[in-house]
Amino acid sequence: MKLASRYRARRGTGRMTILGFLADTSGCGTYRMSMPLAQLAAAGHRVTIVRPDHPYDFTRVPPPVDIIVGQRVSNAGISAEWQRLP
Repeated sequence: MKLASRYRARRGTGRMTILGFLADTSGCGTYRMSMPLAQLAAAGHRVTIVRPDHPYDFTRVPPPVDIIVGQRVSNAGISAEWQRLP
């Protein structure tokens, strides 16, 4: 709760902007990424979910993003992309 309190004090709101990258859309992607992010969106946070079948320009993270979450970011192809995030 301390982190949430600091966030509200800093931003003046309890809403966060979250960018989530899925590695797949099967069970793992659904249960570990899509469902939790959907619940955060339902709670009033601004959530963008990037699916693996929709390429994303990793050099263009829309500001301001408070949290970036990724599924299996250590995989060979995606690891290099994550390292290039601004």
